[in-house]
Amino acid sequence: MSALFVYGTLLQGESRGGLILAANPLRVVPARTPGRLVDLGEYPGLIPARRSGQWVHGELVEFPEERAPEFESLLAQLDFVEEYFPGAEASSLYLRRMVPVAQAGDAECWAWAYWYNRPYDPRRIVRSGNWRQVAKG
Repeated sequence: MSALFVYGTLLQGESRGGLILAANPLRVVPARTPGRLVDLGEYPGLIPARRSGQWVHGELVEFPEERAPEFESLLAQLDFVEEYFPGAEASSLYLRRMVPVAQAGDAECWAWAYWYNRPYDPRRIVRSGNWRQVAKG
């Protein structure tokens, strides 16, 4: 299974969620990953947790292995959108990395996610770890 964890503008119903749905995933389910969320204005950033129990809430997007080429194409498109440059990570706005993801019932798997790669204001941490609460609020 090829998987992606999304937590901000790539969520269903958010400004870039159509990119995910246009790739016709097998399923999209609520999930979470260890970390913290920082509010960067129009979009959030995933940053490392400082202690256990800090979670970022989002969605797990899954594709079957037989559709791996489409998944790879989606990742290339998202790398461009998220300003991830594999050959120049120091210049990248985000870094694409594998993260542990917990689904409903605490089933766990690994998925790609985009980590924020710039300095941030610690006063902008989203305590709930949920971008939808910020985007609606």
